[in-house]
Amino acid sequence: TQTLDGSYTVTGITLTSPTGAIIVANGTGTGNTLNIGSNGIDMSSAALNLTLSANLSIGAHQTWTVNGSRTLTGIAGSTTSIGTGTGNINMVQSGAGTATIVFNQNGNGNGWGGYSGNITVNSNVKVQSQGNAGAAFGTGSLTLAGGTIAQNNGTWTWSNNIDVTAASVVGQDSSNGLGRSLKLLGDLTSSNSSGLTFANNTTGGTRTDNVGFVLAGANASTYTTTTISANSRVRIGGNATSSFSGTGINAGTRGSLGTGDVTLSASTSELAFTRTDAHTVGNKITGTGTVVIGGNTAEMSG
Repeated sequence: TQTLDGSYTVTGITLTSPTGAIIVANGTGTGNTLNIGSNGIDMSSAALNLTLSANLSIGAHQTWTVNGSRTLTGIAGSTTSIGTGTGNINMVQSGAGTATIVFNQNGNGNGWGGYSGNITVNSNVKVQSQGNAGAAFGTGSLTLAGGTIAQNNGTWTWSNNIDVTAASVVGQDSSNGLGRSLKLLGDLTSSNSSGLTFANNTTGGTRTDNVGFVLAGANASTYTTTTISANSRVRIGGNATSSFSGTGINAGTRGSLGTGDVTLSASTSELAFTRTDAHTVGNKITGTGTVVIGGNTAEMSG
């Protein structure tokens, strides 16, 4: 463990073959900050994982490259803030497998609230947010270029605008046995006609009206195809409340599907419409799952 005894600026971090697990932690002064410059983080040849639990500032546009067998974790606790600054982050996988980057909120949920840069998630990269509410990815925009963004062990509202530039995944990975929800308040767009898959990988919980993915963007979605995986529920219709408690779970006049076909890929896939205004849906919907309109259910057979 490397403990900061003050604030430092580095051009970048490179991890290769250390003899033990690497943790960069805050010192006794909670204001200590590690500012990462334009060389970013290079774990392309890393033999072990890296954990950053000190205050972290993204001081320049940069790339984070993570070996497909490794995990990069940023932990935000009660006295640390992982993620301030305005530099954009390009997240890239190296080698075989899926690179995992975890924004662990440690329960307080606001560790990335001061970060306003934009994040690009490329193919074979999964970025997880752990915790409840708060600023999962800061306040900038997200570009999904073939990667996956997922919530884990929390009930989230993401306000980021998301642009899909290659077929990508929005996921739920909770393993704590409780039903969880992910509300997307930002706009869902595609600059090159790409589609989204919504995938629930949780291992417990009961599917109810307020569990699953809730699309509640203010403007019409322009990504193309929608795929709803097994055990996944996508709900169209929410309000502008950022909290997902109290009135935040209510139906509303916001949210829409993409412009293309919708596929319910399994009998346990579900698409629900809970808009409280007149809303026209022109998408072709196929598959073997369930479509719910208000309180009415229609079984899909193909």
